[in-house]
Amino acid sequence: MDRDVIAGLPVAVYSGLAQLKGGRIFVRDLRFLNRCIERLTGFTPEEIESNPRWWEENVHEEDRDRAFFRCEDLREGVGVRTFRFRRKEGDYLLIRDTAGNLDCGEEEFEVLGVWEALEEEGECREVFEAIDRAPAVGILIYRDRIVYANRAAADILGYSPEELLSLRPEDVVAEEFKEKVRETIARRLKGEQFENLYKELPVVTGEGVRKIISLFSRTVRWKGEPAGFVIFLDVTKRKRYERFFRVLRDVNQLIISAVDERELLDRICELLVKEAGFRMVWVGVPDPETHYVVPLNICGYGRDYVSRVRISTDASVPEGRGPTGTAL
Repeated sequence: MDRDVIAGLPVAVYSGLAQLKGGRIFVRDLRFLNRCIERLTGFTPEEIESNPRWWEENVHEEDRDRAFFRCEDLREGVGVRTFRFRRKEGDYLLIRDTAGNLDCGEEEFEVLGVWEALEEEGECREVFEAIDRAPAVGILIYRDRIVYANRAAADILGYSPEELLSLRPEDVVAEEFKEKVRETIARRLKGEQFENLYKELPVVTGEGVRKIISLFSRTVRWKGEPAGFVIFLDVTKRKRYERFFRVLRDVNQLIISAVDERELLDRICELLVKEAGFRMVWVGVPDPETHYVVPLNICGYGRDYVSRVRISTDASVPEGRGPTGTAL
């Protein structure tokens, strides 16, 4: 076979000697003919050839006794075996080894074979399909850009799946967390193995809406290269409820401890701005003579708005037909 053709193949091609032992055929003296094996396993062809026990040392111990070719298959032409194999970095991948018989020796004969990583072949397709349909649980895989996003991730983040695949992972994170996320991405893409847990990570959706997610991430391999694997949940509503009940509890404490009504209103307005997330809070009372609402307490941004707005409790005038006038 032309070596230039072999070099361009997306699978690891090898030649070796098949040996019959106790009714089983084992392949020894592996010599890989292209450098795809380095992408799959992390070992260079030179490292493999310099270690006669390379296969035995790295095949998973539970697979050693069954990782052989059936005599009738390989002697008649083509045999297939699968086994777990330890990469240079220590993790395992599932290998499918397909070999063909090049001659007809009795006890020993030459073979030409191919190694393929089953994960890259789509053997986990059913798992990915289940993940893709999983409701409420967002899943992303990223390298320098997002390379996989399930439907829930697209729904939570407010993008189509196609739009997500054009983004960098930090593009969806709130501005104050972008630099920290970039540092994490850089470490992962160098192959550093670690996990992260964010109980509350602010993100910004495609519509510009700020949400809070709980996120777990770790380093994995995607198509032979280091990548980030992310699982997340939208906890925005839960966090709002938690904040709402916390504010109610604090308001109750203020009612118990306040000296007078003016102090109570001042402290409630301040609490609603600082803890409940309101930009501005104001309290007013209707004037019994003019029927217009008179501001008593103002806290937060936009104080000039209160001085300009006119709200009435009289439904016969335009200022009395808004929500405040209707309620009063």
